[in-house]
Amino acid sequence: MKKRVLLFLLSVLLLQGGFALPAKAEDAPVAIDSREGMEAIAQNPAGNYCITADIDMDGTPWTPIPFAGTLDGQGHTLYNLRVREPGAEVVGTFDGNRKTYDTVFGALFSTVTDATVKNLALVNADVAVTTEQNCFLAPLAGYALRSAFENCSAASRVTLTLSGTNEGVGGLIGFSDACTVENCSADCVLTFTDTNPAIDCEEFMGGIIACGSGRVNGCTVKLRGFAEIYGYAHGGGVFGMQKIRRGLDFYPRVQRTTVDVEIAFFEVAPSKRSYCDPLIGEDSGGYCAVSRNTVAHFEKYASRKAERLRPEACASPDDAVTVTEPTCTAWGYTTHTCRVCGYTYTDDYTPPAHRYEAVETTAPTCTEAGETAYTCVFCGDSYAEPIPPKGHTPGEWTTVREAAVGAAGEEQIRCAACGTVLESREIPALTAGDVSETPKPDAPGSAKERLTLLPEAVSLHVGKSTALTVSPAPAIAAFSSDDASVASVSPEGVVTANAPGTTVIRCTGDGQSAAATVTVSYTAGQWIVHYILFGWLWDR
Repeated sequence: MKKRVLLFLLSVLLLQGGFALPAKAEDAPVAIDSREGMEAIAQNPAGNYCITADIDMDGTPWTPIPFAGTLDGQGHTLYNLRVREPGAEVVGTFDGNRKTYDTVFGALFSTVTDATVKNLALVNADVAVTTEQNCFLAPLAGYALRSAFENCSAASRVTLTLSGTNEGVGGLIGFSDACTVENCSADCVLTFTDTNPAIDCEEFMGGIIACGSGRVNGCTVKLRGFAEIYGYAHGGGVFGMQKIRRGLDFYPRVQRTTVDVEIAFFEVAPSKRSYCDPLIGEDSGGYCAVSRNTVAHFEKYASRKAERLRPEACASPDDAVTVTEPTCTAWGYTTHTCRVCGYTYTDDYTPPAHRYEAVETTAPTCTEAGETAYTCVFCGDSYAEPIPPKGHTPGEWTTVREAAVGAAGEEQIRCAACGTVLESREIPALTAGDVSETPKPDAPGSAKERLTLLPEAVSLHVGKSTALTVSPAPAIAAFSSDDASVASVSPEGVVTANAPGTTVIRCTGDGQSAAATVTVSYTAGQWIVHYILFGWLWDR
């Protein structure tokens, strides 16, 4: 008896949440930033994924894959998705009489089961399939079961050409079983072409879901639909047909959704039904709750005779091509316009991006970095890229002071670009034995002319400048001042007097050196100003 009571109490506690069962830690999401990463989902369809960058699907035909996990787009975009064949998965779909058909699916994901897809955008999704099988197409999910789609959007062209019996095109999802679609948007051109007049097909076209059951809340739809049907048409801004699978405990609804819809179709069938309405083409069974929706625009064209309604009026279009470059905030794309019928569509999208041009460059020196400034031609945004210092360029060893008997000399390496002394070393002093009593003359024609700096003695007043001349002119001349506070010298040999005193200006080149003495003094006026009028200030 006590055991039964304890078991009963334990059951009650479990049902009321009295005990918290340990939760399974969710695997960290796998980051995806490329088409190859998207393809790898097929290896683990039930995994947890997040997209970390906008991804160019590059227009190469995509093979639809199944998905049963979690995908968070994190606000990123997949663009230039192109689907030309359905996936391998086959699932049973049904028509308004719940007759079941084996069906294939074309979309980013062929089937989505017990999954969550959120915060993802598709731009320029081009899904176009020709098949003899029963088929549903959409940009995001061909078939979805018990799945949630949140904050997703798709700008797409979806085209189905077939000769089967049960088929449809959707702006987000093809066939749905008990899914939720929250705060999503679809901007789609949906085209359905039935090529088999011998079969009364069931056609479904919906701005969000082509056929099935779902809960749609807070969505936005722009649909332009074209359908040529030998059978029965079901077209709507949200659902083509809303139908609950037999035995499914699920209550569909459409709430707070805005639609802008234009649908043109012909329906050639034994009995005319022409299910086409702004929100739901056919609410089969009348189970769908509809509230607080907005029909911004609705227009339909229904014909009882077969005629060409697809947007491409020409079987073999002659397209003019115009490229629109992206800006900082707008996508770039290529526009194709038929010169014959005027049909136009866009393709080959490129994402928004700044376009920077170099506007100013500060050249680097040997020791200081330079900089290149870039500015966006669209918005004026700018940034700078540093240019590394060039570094010194060592020249050759040059004697700046000849060695003499009892006195060491000096030689230096200077930077060939800026003249900075990079290295110096002593030339050993000569001894008496190093000096020949009778120096041998150079061979005829080989004597070097001694380097001189003219004038060899210069007198300047403070603030004045004069140019020194090197003779003979060396290939590279390097100037220096023993005391730049008295007189400084430029790389070109221009001496500037700075303060009274005496200094030596030196020049080296071609392995020789020369010197000139510079004496600096005040003019009488400078002397009076400096010493008599303001001498008290200089002595503080």
